[in-house]
Amino acid sequence: MNSIFKAALLKFKENSNIFIPILIFGIIYSLISLINHYCFRTYARDLGIFTNALYDYAHFQWNKPTVLHLELENILGDHFTLISILFAPLIYIFGTYTLLIIQIVSILLGGLGVYKIIENKIDKTFATIAIIHFFSIWGIYSALAFDAHYSVIGTMFVPWLIYYLLKKNNLNSILIFIIILLTKENFSIWLFFIVLSFLITQENNKQQKSFLFALMIISSTYFYFVISNIMPSLSGENNEYIHFDYTILGSDFQEVIKTIIIKPYYTIKVFLGNFLDNSLYDFLKTETILAFLLSGGFLIFRKPQYIIILIPIFGQKFFNSYFSKWGLFNHYSIELVPIIAISFYLALNSLKLNTTVKLRVAIFITCISFLISVLMVRNSNSVKYREINYEFYNPKHYKSLSYNKSSYSYKTLYKELARISENSIVSAQSQMLPHLALRDKIYEFPVILDAQYIVLLPMEENKYPIKNDKYFQKIQELKMLQDWMIQYENDFLIIFKRVD
Repeated sequence: MNSIFKAALLKFKENSNIFIPILIFGIIYSLISLINHYCFRTYARDLGIFTNALYDYAHFQWNKPTVLHLELENILGDHFTLISILFAPLIYIFGTYTLLIIQIVSILLGGLGVYKIIENKIDKTFATIAIIHFFSIWGIYSALAFDAHYSVIGTMFVPWLIYYLLKKNNLNSILIFIIILLTKENFSIWLFFIVLSFLITQENNKQQKSFLFALMIISSTYFYFVISNIMPSLSGENNEYIHFDYTILGSDFQEVIKTIIIKPYYTIKVFLGNFLDNSLYDFLKTETILAFLLSGGFLIFRKPQYIIILIPIFGQKFFNSYFSKWGLFNHYSIELVPIIAISFYLALNSLKLNTTVKLRVAIFITCISFLISVLMVRNSNSVKYREINYEFYNPKHYKSLSYNKSSYSYKTLYKELARISENSIVSAQSQMLPHLALRDKIYEFPVILDAQYIVLLPMEENKYPIKNDKYFQKIQELKMLQDWMIQYENDFLIIFKRVD
């Protein structure tokens, strides 16, 4: 045992330039994400939805979504995330924290992938700066501050795919390719562009070109089959892909492609401009572009291969009908993060500058990236900035505070939640739902249907998806109904129980 410990210590010392950043940022990420969950700052949409699906998979049953999209036949009609089936057994170890922990681990592994690329192409010194740079980019913090998402998990395999494609290790490339493909349906389009970027930069290697072309065929076929056949069949009566949010360019994907080809001026205007009827959104895309460039993206023009990789990512952001996807918040920028870091260091290495200057530029941009994560995000108008969710360095992040700054006891909340059996059907307010999601059936309040319990946090400012006046009106109606009794009530928590 002593020899094993010594060997591990020696390994740590030899690779401290990797392990120390991973350890430090792993702690920071945990302080953001896990503390938010403990303090009831994760939500029905999306952590509650995904956690409930894990419960079903762990019990060898398909997930009929009850948290959102009640009309769907299966949660895979919302997002085709087959990889979640592999994660399901982990709920027996990590409970409702499962996806949050997987997300953190995936980010750390993504950073390691960036390190390996830069170490292979440049050296360990630049690779060390690169991993710190990667861990400092705003897209990671925005994602961690808002639940867990498969977009984050899938994105963190991309550096490894790039690493193995650069090394022409086809076996490992296929393995990572499949993992990414199974993470989310729209990743198949991204994979097409990633592989395309390598195909057009290949020299006279016919075998490798054939391999890459085969991957492109697989990814495009997968996208078409899943989007056109599988997901519509799981979407209920509408029989459609429910996440087509690009109507500014056409009514379906074929029309979108046609518009881009025959109306390039219009496409560019839509891409860069605010096409929604609200002037508050005028500068959201500008914010994102500025953050991208200042974080290291300004050098991507020296590596056009990586511009190709980002075409579908910027497209799905800036052509989207939802303004929240244009800006800096939530998980909608996560795909930019590894490409910024990888392309920056490869481009920097190609500049005719001495090593000392390159190192200073790398350190400077890393510092700028961190400042953007702290200052630019804080002052963005993308969505309401929730300092208590983001700021792990703020003492308020760790206190028992509601959005309206009133104190309540987490100990009491967890004690009362534990009284609700796993077999019970529950309707819960958004912030409570992820903690109760490991059960067969759960609804997001105000949906009640056949629920046996209703769990509410009346002091929370955020009552989404119901407005405040309707929320309290509903509480008063429940108190007057003979079908319901109050199992527990104080200023901060109300639990209704259906009378048998």
